[in-house]
Amino acid sequence: GIDLKPLLMDTKFASIAGMCHDDIASQLKSFIAIDIGNGHTTAASIEEGKIQGIFEHHTSSLTPESLENYLKRLADGTITNEEVYNDHGHGAHVIKPISKIEKVIVSGPKRELIEKTNLEWHHACPGGDVMMTGTVGLIKTLEAYDV
Repeated sequence: GIDLKPLLMDTKFASIAGMCHDDIASQLKSFIAIDIGNGHTTAASIEEGKIQGIFEHHTSSLTPESLENYLKRLADGTITNEEVYNDHGHGAHVIKPISKIEKVIVSGPKRELIEKTNLEWHHACPGGDVMMTGTVGLIKTLEAYDV
C-alpha cells in the first residue's frame, strides 16, 4: 500500500554527492571528491558539477604518495583502469580531464590520509557535520531527480 519509488545508492556515491554540497566545494569549479573509508577509497574528479572520472582502490594499499599520484592522474585524465587493477585496486574510468584540482574535498573515517599529501584539501561537512555527508548526498540526489 505504499506508493513510493525507492532509491538505492552506493554509500561512496552518496558521500561524493554530499561532498558536492559542502560550502567550500559548492564555490569550486574543478575539484576532486574523495571518500577514504576503512576498506575502500573512491574518488571522483568533478568539473562544473559533473563527474568526469572515478577510481576505487583498497585504502590499506594506498600510501600518501600513491594517493597523491592517483588523484593527480585522475584529474589530468591519464589514470588507467589497468594500472589501478594491477595495483590490486578495483579500477578507474575517465570521461575527460578536469582543468585543475582547485581543492580535494575529503570524507570518510580514514580521511586523515589526505593530510599527508601535498594537495590542498578540505574536510567536507555539508549540513555542518562530517557525519552528514552521505545523508546530504542522498537527499540532494532525491531532490535533483524528483524521485
